[in-house]
Amino acid sequence: MAIVWSVPPPTNMRGRVGDDVTLRIEATTTAEPPDITYTVVEHPPGLTLGETTGDINGTLTTVGVYEAVYTATDGNMDTVDGPSQWVVTPDVQTVHDVLVTREQLRELVSTPTGHEDALDLCCILATHWVKYRVGELTLEEEVEAFPPYVLIPVPANPGRLRAAQIAATRFWASPQAPFGVMGGFGDLATRVSASIPEAELALQGQRTAFGIA
Repeated sequence: MAIVWSVPPPTNMRGRVGDDVTLRIEATTTAEPPDITYTVVEHPPGLTLGETTGDINGTLTTVGVYEAVYTATDGNMDTVDGPSQWVVTPDVQTVHDVLVTREQLRELVSTPTGHEDALDLCCILATHWVKYRVGELTLEEEVEAFPPYVLIPVPANPGRLRAAQIAATRFWASPQAPFGVMGGFGDLATRVSASIPEAELALQGQRTAFGIA
């Protein structure tokens, strides 16, 4: 048989700068002698691959997305490849003031457990949506958001709170464009400038502003 993976490379890996990594990949072959060696291209900086052991060790050092490809080669020069994406984020916690909290949004969308990062991101984005609507945020301002997030609830009048709750619920319920945020902020201007009439009504405090009886 051809050379095959018995312990294939991980397909999707996420980590933060400073994280230690200890993994092993392994291939088997019927070649005699087997003489299996391992190589890799586009490895995250800080990691090493044991040429004869398949051990992956080291400490992540550089933020980025790395499309690594591992190759095992046997004594007959037969090969097997294994792609692996590594996403390395900064060794920081991004701190955000929010008008609506994770637990408030969890209750609103009836999600009892899990999804912490996605819920937090919706709360962050909803807060920025409100700030943009009341003139406290410009679309030119950059916002960094890398999990894990630190959310700090801030006091809000009833109109702002309700608008933030509506906007966060809308972002959560619509993971596709133009409101989706599950994969990250993407284009902040597109997200923050999106029209959410129900939330705009809550901010203005009057239905007549939109010609609604």
